Amino acid sequence: MDFDLILTFMAGAAIAAAAGVLGVFAVMKRMALAGDVLSHVAFPGVALALTFSFSPSLGAALFLFGAAYAIWAVRTRTKLPEETVIGVFFVSALAVGALLFAGHEEEVLETLFGGIETLPPFAAVVAIIAALLLIILMVFATRRLVLSVVSPELAASAKIKTDVAELLFLLAFAAGVLLGYRFAGTLLMGALIIVPAATAQNMSSSLRSFLVLSAGIAVIATITGLVLGSYFSIPPGPPIILVSVGLFALSLAWRRA
Repeated sequence: MDFDLILTFMAGAAIAAAAGVLGVFAVMKRMALAGDVLSHVAFPGVALALTFSFSPSLGAALFLFGAAYAIWAVRTRTKLPEETVIGVFFVSALAVGALLFAGHEEEVLETLFGGIETLPPFAAVVAIIAALLLIILMVFATRRLVLSVVSPELAASAKIKTDVAELLFLLAFAAGVLLGYRFAGTLLMGALIIVPAATAQNMSSSLRSFLVLSAGIAVIATITGLVLGSYFSIPPGPPIILVSVGLFALSLAWRRA
């Protein structure tokens, strides 16, 4: 197998592991649907980049991190439900993206559903390092995030700023989407974060097993989807998510048993 392709698959696995870890906190925060919606904010950023001929990843980053901060700022100042604020940003992102993508129909499919593209070695290594750093960040922030979700009052007594923890999570979620949208697409990257975590929740007996299982399931689904996408020359996003959903169905049977 080509060395560049091996590095690309390794990058996909590292990003999937980070997505699985992020998904644990998204599920615990009851942000399954809201988190999936947040992933679509990258759509207009990529469209803007194609329109003005600069890096799609830069465009996605500007919109994702900008939206994450804006959602947090509006949420903390208005006290509106997080799902409501994210929903407004979602429809706005789709509208802006649809306008900017006019004339770029081929790029729309790849942006929404991902594409088989061998990453240059430097880009693959950077993606692997960034994914590992994201995992380390989330593991070190586990106590703060869990306390802010389970008991804001207990978190306050432990001198944990729940607003800061919420901003940290939103920015980490944006980083996860940014890392993985080239594989799974903006439409499905949120699902890659949520579905493995939902699967792991049905099979976990502790937070540690929840984190490990979610990361492992995401990696299995991603590698399988990338192999299927490469073999059949189709976008990898749909098979990645379908494998994830299949594993979720098996976890339901496990839970009943």
